[in-house]
Amino acid sequence: MQNALSRRIAKMKDYWHWATEGQRDMVRMMAGLVVLAAGGWAAYFWGMPRWHLWQHGQALVQAHEFARQRDYRSTLLALRRATELAPDDIATWKEAANYLSELGLPEAVVARQNVAVLAPQDIGLRLAVVTEALRFGQTEVAEETAAGINAASRQEVAFHRLAAALAVAMGRSQELEEHLAAIVAARPGDDQARFNLTAVRLWNGDPPVSAQAQAEMEALLDNRSVRIRAALELLKYAARAHDRARVDRLVSLLLDRFGAPADMMQVVV
Repeated sequence: MQNALSRRIAKMKDYWHWATEGQRDMVRMMAGLVVLAAGGWAAYFWGMPRWHLWQHGQALVQAHEFARQRDYRSTLLALRRATELAPDDIATWKEAANYLSELGLPEAVVARQNVAVLAPQDIGLRLAVVTEALRFGQTEVAEETAAGINAASRQEVAFHRLAAALAVAMGRSQELEEHLAAIVAARPGDDQARFNLTAVRLWNGDPPVSAQAQAEMEALLDNRSVRIRAALELLKYAARAHDRARVDRLVSLLLDRFGAPADMMQVVV
């Protein structure tokens, strides 16, 4: 191999010796073009990422400015340009998702999904997808995303809250009760969760369950944070039963708990 290389070099020297000046100029020109081409490709591969980075930054600046001016169409176009220039940049997708959500556009769901894909270990981002999907009535997306959450994260209160909202959207009363019960078990001091669970059980349709829920709802009348909602729920339940004696008993109970009618109005206000 070494001998072959030596012979090739010797031939090139011999060619150069016998070449005319014009032929030598042609060789020099071709060599220069090769060097320039190599330099050009190097500059392209080195400079293009920097150029894209600059364009990406400019697109975000423009999006902020357009949003400040309430030019929402231009804001969306600038954000689209930014995501095209940096499709793997999670911060850009988060910004796009926030803008789309603020504008009330369903494309926010897709943006949230892209954020979650870029950080698959962040359960909070998946829960954000479920929240956004439920907001825009995309229950299939919400259900599919919730189903992909790991077993450990499914024990968290945040998951049960969203799962309860999904159960409401899907009309699944049993699942709703299960998730509300899980929230109350995890946070027994959460009065809103206690009220929600009791309300679901009140309208359960099973007499023993409803009777127990009614007693629990009456106990919530002593809790100032939910007492008005508890009173209204009890009144609706009594009215639906068309039971005059139950209504009278409930009114007496409410007067006893809230005081005189004027005091009740003051509490409501």
